[in-house]
Parts: sequence; structure tokens; C-alpha cells
Amino acid sequence: MSNQAGLFDLPDPIRPRPPTRSGRGRARETFARTVVTDVSVHDAGALRAEASRALDHTVVIGEAADAEDDELRDLREEISTSPAAAVQWCLEPTIGMGPLLESGAIRLDMIDLSAEEESAGLVRVTWTVTAKILNAVAVRELALTACPATDVATHAEIEQSFAAAWHWAADPHAPLAAIPGVTWTSVEVTVEQVLTRAR
Repeated sequence: MSNQAGLFDLPDPIRPRPPTRSGRGRARETFARTVVTDVSVHDAGALRAEASRALDHTVVIGEAADAEDDELRDLREEISTSPAAAVQWCLEPTIGMGPLLESGAIRLDMIDLSAEEESAGLVRVTWTVTAKILNAVAVRELALTACPATDVATHAEIEQSFAAAWHWAADPHAPLAAIPGVTWTSVEVTVEQVLTRAR
């Protein structure tokens, strides 16, 4: 008997996948980049000192002087007892994005930051920066300048993917480099387009 497929043994037809957006990035589109890292605290004293310095440069608006003093005391106590709070005070998610902002390539729409203590000395930090593209060409030019000229594959990726362009134009982990007393491990970096509903 033949092992060839008969009339009723044909495989199911392969259905074409629905078209997906290229994610290349165009002017007036909005994207959100989320960075997740595990931060290991090796020098808690240096971390707390930096967090206190950041707190000293914070301006509290619209509160009575007594209430402001109480709040600052509470924040200082939180920094001294919680590595997650100290890391959160030290981390500025927009560090490294200066060229993108100064060139008018993007506009920041929203920043979200959270830090949670996973175990003694280990903090899971997550931040999301949402930006609107004002000049997609400028974003790619900055990315291509930062990428080695001989890296042809990455140049092609930058041309096709806004996620790649954003990565090269502004290192997603740059905000961690300024925090003393810690080391970090990247968990995940994602870039997603934020679709707005038609009015």
C-alpha cells in the first residue's frame, strides 16, 4: 500500500498572518519604551547619600512650611530604610535623552517609575518613557551617528525599526550609570506604539 497522502489526507491550508505595523516610526506617532532592570546594592551608604542629595534638590510646591518639613523628614527616613526608595530617588529616566530632546526629534509626554525590593539588596526597577515623534529623520540620524559605520545590519535595522533607532539614539540603561553603589542587570527593554483613539 502506498504511503502517499490521499485526497482526504491533505494538510490544512496555511492561513496568511494579518498584516502588522512596521514600527518604523513617523512624525506624530507616539511610542513608549519600558525598561526593566534588577539593581544590586553593594554600597548602601553611597546610594543613600546620592538619594539624599537628589531629595535636597527637590522643590515642593503648594504646601505649608510645616507640612513640607514633615514630608521631607518622612522621605529621608524612607530613603534610610528602603533601598528601593533610595534607588527610585536616584534614577532619572530621561538621562541620555538630551540629544533627542535638544534636536526637537521627540517630545516627552509621560514618565512612569517604580522600584520594588525583591530581596535584601536587590531592587527590581521599571520605568516607562512615552514620547511623541516630532522628527523621525532626526531620530534616525542620531542613531546612525552612534552606531559603528561598519555595522551594516544594525544600520538597516535602524532604518526599519523605531525601537532600534531609539535604542541607539539614547541608551535605555543610561539612567543607571549615574547611580553610585550599585550594579545592574537588564531584564527587558520593550518599545511599543501607543495608539490614540479617534475623537
